[in-house]
Amino acid sequence: MSNITDSIRAAQAEADAMEPTINPEFQDLLDVQTEVSYDELKKMIAAEGVRDPIVVWLEKNQIVDGHNRYKICKELSVTCPIVNKSFADEAEVKTWIIRNQLGRRNLTPARFEYYIGKLYNEQKAETSQEKQAGGGNVAEKLATEFDVSEKTVRRYGVNAKGIDAIERIRGKLEKNKQLSNKPTYTSEEVAVVGQAVNTTVAAKTLKHIDDFKKVKAEKKQQDKAIKAAVVDKQTYYGVALCEPDFGASGFSVSTEPKPLLDKNAACYIVVPDEHLAEGIDLIRKWGLLYEASFVFWSNKPYDGAFSKIVHQNVLMATKGQIIGPKAGTEANSCVLLNGEIGPAVVKLIDSYHNGTSKKLDMRRGAKANGNWEVISVK
Repeated sequence: MSNITDSIRAAQAEADAMEPTINPEFQDLLDVQTEVSYDELKKMIAAEGVRDPIVVWLEKNQIVDGHNRYKICKELSVTCPIVNKSFADEAEVKTWIIRNQLGRRNLTPARFEYYIGKLYNEQKAETSQEKQAGGGNVAEKLATEFDVSEKTVRRYGVNAKGIDAIERIRGKLEKNKQLSNKPTYTSEEVAVVGQAVNTTVAAKTLKHIDDFKKVKAEKKQQDKAIKAAVVDKQTYYGVALCEPDFGASGFSVSTEPKPLLDKNAACYIVVPDEHLAEGIDLIRKWGLLYEASFVFWSNKPYDGAFSKIVHQNVLMATKGQIIGPKAGTEANSCVLLNGEIGPAVVKLIDSYHNGTSKKLDMRRGAKANGNWEVISVK
């Protein structure tokens, strides 16, 4: 027993006398700090010293945790506290690093999934057909530990391979971006890269994905430009008159065509008495502001649910800024009809918007009249 103790002490003394070294494989398991976060850490160490000691693999004198802290201490010539920890081999070190990362409180969901995948891949590589010495399967044990399904653990493993391949091809910064809130590639795309048999195939796969995304983005831009061109060619109206067929079997507020209104416009909607609620809903759906209603008394009553309906309503709503008539010049809100409602409504609107050059009549069977254009709605 004393021989073992003496060996450990000797190894400890030798390690203390040597500068710890960096193992790239261990460092690759950790995130690359941004320039801003690195500067912040440097200022904190300069002011307060190192809070958490550097963890070093005792047997190999290699840094396990604290690469940035160690580098900053050297830059500032600050004493760097070190804790030597014994590990059996590199696999055990990697497992410790990954589990240490999983224990961090500020770990994002993407990084949490990545490290579970890394842990699965590392442990699976140590076993034969995913069987550990103690029995059971790697995915099953990790699924139980992290409260996810075995399928999820395996999926995390494939994605971790994909992210590692992206790092080898594009660098650590791209890896960090992939593990951020705004990743370059979707989970499905990363999985495809992760299934590649080697880095060469992964690079070709990644290029194919990039080419596809580029073509897709260009098409989106073209579609956007075409849509903008079509919109530019469309005519927008300062006044619109609509008469939706509220009573039709297929009528729906959500699908009723909205008139092309200018940035400052007025919209008049003919609404039968029994469909007032739907008329108000239509105004909201179109993003308009309800302003007023006009009641037209009719000499052609019809049977309603409870009584004879002797009037029709015209709701008035606005978009943008519309100036109404001066007090005392507004039209009588109760107009006796000597026929259809159309002519009376048009006359009312013309009295309010005489200077508006473009007016749209969307009533069924409407005809062009003066400065009124017609889009007949079936």
